[in-house]
Parts: sequence; C-alpha cells; structure tokens
Amino acid sequence: MSQSLMISNSIFSETDKETAIALASPDPLYEKKTIEIRKTGGLKLPDSIIVAAAIVSDAILVTSDKKLLNLKQINTIDIQELVNI
Repeated sequence: MSQSLMISNSIFSETDKETAIALASPDPLYEKKTIEIRKTGGLKLPDSIIVAAAIVSDAILVTSDKKLLNLKQINTIDIQELVNI
C-alpha cells in the first residue's frame, strides 16, 4: 500500500495529508534536526524523526508515548485528553 493511499484512508484533513506528504520528502533541515535529537535526546531514530518534524514544523505532537509527552523541546498533547473530550 502506498503512503498516499494510507494517508487518504486516515482521519486527517486534506491540509494534514499535504503536510504528511511534505514531511515524507527529504529535507536537510529535518535531517539535521533529527541527527541532533538522536545524539542528545536519548530517543530511537523513529521517535527522533517525529520530534524533529514537530520542531521544524512548529507543530503540536499528539501522542500517548510517555517519553515523548515529557520532552521539553516540543509542545505535546496526550491523545487521551482528546479522546475524553
């Protein structure tokens, strides 16, 4: 299944889909930030990529991952807060 098909079947809006596709594209700024976070943050590569994307995009990260929720360098929301609305 292609990424665009997975994204189109998700609960994201059209703008979110465009952002997700843009994030899938290589960009030196994302790469640099990912490497920086990986070296200093004690996170595995997949989490480092997610956190770097949130920082570079100035986005709020919605997650249930306790380690990511406790990071100081990004704004996070616990997904359970959204589910309980």
